[in-house]
Amino acid sequence: MHNGYLKGLKEVVHFYNTSQKLPRCAQGSKGEKVTCWPPPENPATVTTQIGNLGLTSSEEADIVAFLKTLTDGFVTSPSTFDRTPIQPGQRKQ
Repeated sequence: MHNGYLKGLKEVVHFYNTSQKLPRCAQGSKGEKVTCWPPPENPATVTTQIGNLGLTSSEEADIVAFLKTLTDGFVTSPSTFDRTPIQPGQRKQ
């Protein structure tokens, strides 16, 4: 997410599903990001429209699997990313 706290899609989906339902705990606590969440950085920006979706673990996994199918083909690896500019009217091969 914006500050690097959530490290992958699974954590992001679980956060959106449970961040308002699960109890608060200190950062670094056992169970953090699974059975509890630390307090928000800025409580004034917390929304209650998400965070208690009621999804099962299986439904969370299904959403993650679906999100992994979405791509625009963008590749960031320097070894495979062609930085050759495309001239007007030219198509990339």
